[in-house]
Amino acid sequence: MPEYAWLIAGVVLGVVGILSFRVRFDVNEWFRDRHQRDLELVKTLCPHAEPALDQSGNPSIDSFFTSPRGTFSWQCGRCGLITNDAEMVQRQIAYWAEFPDRFLEQEKKFQKHARKLGYG
Repeated sequence: MPEYAWLIAGVVLGVVGILSFRVRFDVNEWFRDRHQRDLELVKTLCPHAEPALDQSGNPSIDSFFTSPRGTFSWQCGRCGLITNDAEMVQRQIAYWAEFPDRFLEQEKKFQKHARKLGYG
């Protein structure tokens, strides 16, 4: 057997191996997964609050969380996050009222990612 016969046999076996090896990659499924990850990121970045003025004209923080009737859960009207922790809602309002500069940073990050998803 000539020297190049081993090379030809190796190439043929390599081609057969590559053709028999199937890689399943669904582009639509990849886009759905990426969109789902982006939605989760937006829920994480959402401050769940907005600056507002109270009745006396002083600045305050209003929450986007509402509790649907007959449930103990709270849902953010902006990003759709659902939680069963009513105290979390109050803690977040107190946190953003204490650190308005961090609120503005978080809002900027949220807006950037929300625009990518078409929310704002």
